[in-house]
Amino acid sequence: MKQLVSTFFGVALTTGLLPACAQDTPEKGPSPLTLLGTNSVSLGKIHCYEVRRVPFRFKNTGASPASISQFRPTCPCVQGAADKMRAPPGEETIVTLTLDPATVYGSFQRGLWVHFDDPAKTRVLLNVSGEVIPAFTGAPFETLILRSRDTSVVWTNRCTLTATEAGFRLGSPQIETNAQLRTTVTLVTNASDKLSYDLTCVIAPLAPGRHKTSVTLPVEGGSHVPPVRLAFQARAGQALAASPDQVSLYASDTPVTRQFLLRTDDTEVKAEALTWEPRIAGLSVQVRPAKRAANLLVTVRFSPEALKRLLAEKDARLLFRYPGHAPAAVRLVAADPVDQ
Repeated sequence: MKQLVSTFFGVALTTGLLPACAQDTPEKGPSPLTLLGTNSVSLGKIHCYEVRRVPFRFKNTGASPASISQFRPTCPCVQGAADKMRAPPGEETIVTLTLDPATVYGSFQRGLWVHFDDPAKTRVLLNVSGEVIPAFTGAPFETLILRSRDTSVVWTNRCTLTATEAGFRLGSPQIETNAQLRTTVTLVTNASDKLSYDLTCVIAPLAPGRHKTSVTLPVEGGSHVPPVRLAFQARAGQALAASPDQVSLYASDTPVTRQFLLRTDDTEVKAEALTWEPRIAGLSVQVRPAKRAANLLVTVRFSPEALKRLLAEKDARLLFRYPGHAPAAVRLVAADPVDQ
């Protein structure tokens, strides 16, 4: 059995629309809301559980009412709100940018677009920047990619997770994976004022193909502290991939033809090595190399009798096999002829 070992390290890295009233319609066009002060605020270092709300003052400096039409954040971690979406002349409104840093890692810059109903000044970008301090350092921020042509591979990943505050500790690991990937996690505690843990994650594929797994470690000893999460994408062995992986069929009195690509992980392919099922009367398959050397172009011809038989099945599909590869399935879906 092939053993691969890697060590990884973490690196710092409402909408509202108000209709205009007739008496509010200006003679010379609407006046914009003017931002008072800077549009960019530095938050410095903030904790991952610390929701920050940053106010920005706008004033209507014109002679006519002005409105905010909507907010568009640059990240799901940002929300926008205003105490007034419509400001009469001379009045102010406060736009509040709310940042939830639970899913933000390391140094960051996030924004909120404030859109106006004024065609001369359509929007303003409000920015916040800073650095998020995680509950534990040492975890990788991004999904780790694991790949091997050997289906008997075992990936061993290690890291040391260190608490950034006294009192923080990790709960029991929670593993999410599919049935074709075995994942085990061990934690060794290193006692000190700020706890640290040696984490070892062993991942083994049980079948060739693409798989995902994640490990979530709840953080205890604090309020609203987000968990530590490690995500993996694994690809073991070689696998066929069909494009498209679903074709529409309909009952017909004449033969129906469909065509698709099969992608392999080989540098060159042999069309004669491809097999398929089911093998039924009225179903013919032609295979030839595609323009790219690693692909096969497949043309399938269904007779009226084969169509009737396949469309009567609950989960009809064609299954293709190629030496050394996980098989690829193409689903056969019933459709209305007028949609073809």
